[in-house]
Amino acid sequence: MSCAPDKPKAPADLLTQSQMSSIIAEMHIADAISASHDLSMDSSRQQAVNYREFIFKKNNTNKEQFEVSLEFYKQNPEQLDSVYAEVITKLSSSESQYRGR
Repeated sequence: MSCAPDKPKAPADLLTQSQMSSIIAEMHIADAISASHDLSMDSSRQQAVNYREFIFKKNNTNKEQFEVSLEFYKQNPEQLDSVYAEVITKLSSSESQYRGR
């Protein structure tokens, strides 16, 4: 018998790697926008919360589903690496489009 721990089971409403990468990339962009405004720390945090709520709605999910999915991916590092590889690709593409203007 193997002593390796069982891999965690995926939740029924697990967001796909593609969904996770899109949401995380959008969150990074929203955080950068919030940080670029000359706002108090409280106002900046509230703006980030508002952006995140918009991002969740746009991606047909909610904070709870995102957090459960993120926890699953954290327990599965190879899959989390794949998610973040997609995030990097999406952010690089967005940066290229922005700089091309």
